[in-house]
Amino acid sequence: MKAVSNFLTGTLLALFATAACAQAGSEPCKADFEKYCPGVKPGGGAVNACVKQHGSEFSPACKQALAGLDAFVRACGDDVKKHCPGVQPGEGRVEQCLKQHESQLSQSCNQFRGAVKGKIEAAAQACEGDIKTHCTGVKPGGGRIVSCLKQHEAALTPACKGQLSPARR
Repeated sequence: MKAVSNFLTGTLLALFATAACAQAGSEPCKADFEKYCPGVKPGGGAVNACVKQHGSEFSPACKQALAGLDAFVRACGDDVKKHCPGVQPGEGRVEQCLKQHESQLSQSCNQFRGAVKGKIEAAAQACEGDIKTHCTGVKPGGGRIVSCLKQHEAALTPACKGQLSPARR
């Protein structure tokens, strides 16, 4: 249980720590960015400009993902700039850097990370049996366990489904 909780905590924190351009190019925003921001390349504020211009037209799932990213940036953005300036987002690198500087982080960043960790621990507890049943052999990392759970959504326990629903994130 603790290993599943630690893995899911790191995974979600890593998701929140990705750059906006990485979030924009991945699910659930990929289709929105292909439709509303074709050819927009990261850098110089181009992605942010596109989000400002077309964000109201994005899918609810993408809006929610971007809101989560925005919450992370508001809570931890200054800490990332201060403690992790050269860290390339992705694969949990920003979260690992923040963890290494945990005692130096701002109160808002530590509170945000704690709240996310609490949600993940609840999800890990609710989904532990489903992970063992449906995702045995799935290598942790890169969102593979969450993807596995989503692929088996119809067969998940109600408790796990409730934790994976968009309203819970």
